[in-house]
Amino acid sequence: MEIRDILGNIRDDHVIYADCGPCRRSFRLDVAVLVERFGPDYPTLDALRKVVCKECGRRLTTMRAYDSKMQVGPPR
Repeated sequence: MEIRDILGNIRDDHVIYADCGPCRRSFRLDVAVLVERFGPDYPTLDALRKVVCKECGRRLTTMRAYDSKMQVGPPR
């Protein structure tokens, strides 16, 4: 089974953050807004390349994704 890297395959518990190099701001991206804008079958990387900083309007330079259920630190 092939897993496609599309917006519709991003799990609900994953969070994507982006950084703007020029103005040094960080933002949490709303995946639901990306899906609404581009559609669930749109390639994830292509969508992220089109995101711009809401403060300065330049393209964002760094993206990070996290599983919000992931625990950081030693096991309990």
